[in-house]
Amino acid sequence: MKKILIISLISLIYPSICTNDIDSLNWCFNLSSIQGFYGFNNIDINGEGIESGSVVGHNEGVWQCPEGNCDVIAAFYNDICIGWTYPFYNNIYTIPVMMNDGYSIDFENYPIIGDIPEFKLYDVSDNTIYSTSTIPSIPPIYNNCFEILDTLTTSISGCTHLDALNYNFDANINDGSCLFDVCGNSNACDYDERCQIDGEYGSFGICNGVCDHFPEEFYDCDGNCIVFDCSGDCGGNDYSCYIPYDLSYEILDNNNLELTWDRRIYNYNGSYCHESSGWCYDISTFQVFYMFETVSINGEIANWTNGTCYDDALEPGTECNENTDCPFACDDLNGDGDTDDTVGGISECVSEQGACI
Repeated sequence: MKKILIISLISLIYPSICTNDIDSLNWCFNLSSIQGFYGFNNIDINGEGIESGSVVGHNEGVWQCPEGNCDVIAAFYNDICIGWTYPFYNNIYTIPVMMNDGYSIDFENYPIIGDIPEFKLYDVSDNTIYSTSTIPSIPPIYNNCFEILDTLTTSISGCTHLDALNYNFDANINDGSCLFDVCGNSNACDYDERCQIDGEYGSFGICNGVCDHFPEEFYDCDGNCIVFDCSGDCGGNDYSCYIPYDLSYEILDNNNLELTWDRRIYNYNGSYCHESSGWCYDISTFQVFYMFETVSINGEIANWTNGTCYDDALEPGTECNENTDCPFACDDLNGDGDTDDTVGGISECVSEQGACI
């Protein structure tokens, strides 16, 4: 007698739940016996609160939107939908997230304990799927654990410029953090003109690349001389033809300043400053002197008044006036080799009216 052994294979069938109420969306997940849960106090899409539409409500009602006018909250892992819900607010928005039960191949690509899912939002009003960010960041998933986060939002700050070193594919709001491997120094020959003041790359971020090429002194980046002296030599020191132009003059009326004493002060930064007016000038190795026969203030001839020489060429406290020729120390003004020359009223003497300036 033959015995026939019949083996019946029973396959467990896990229900699949899909967004059937939204014609243009096809998100589905298999209902697993191993689940984690995430809740959000606030959810917004581009700054606007998520739209619940005609969501039915509790339990299985969170997967029903009869009028097809509901936004959608979905969880993904490795680009696989592992849970979704229409937004039903019951003191919090809740979404179940399916996990790998360790048995069925239907869940082999689902997260296991300790993995971190990501969330997406579907805006039914413009038929758009958005990546999201959360506040705080998403914690790992655990079986039957409920994680509550404050905010789920489509506003993702980061670097949005494709050419940046730190481009963020998910970001939709540029936060000025982009880093560009280009030279931002406008004095360099490899300067990138997209960089603006202080190395800013427009409004996107910072130009932080290394500048490798700078022009030689007296030359531009193309090797052309940009500084000639009077003999036509590049960077030479013949300045005999230099004539100042576009000069303007102002006269300080010390009498109206009610001062009893005024003098020039030499600053260690290489500037001379007039003590009361605040007028300053930097000391240059190239100088031109102007002399005036008459100086008037408001139509009245300025009167010279006595002052005191402080140049080391004279004894301290030596009086000087309009007839005094105070010498420069160690200057050969006329080229005769004598360093004790005098020229008119030009000196290191000072007075209230500036008799010797």
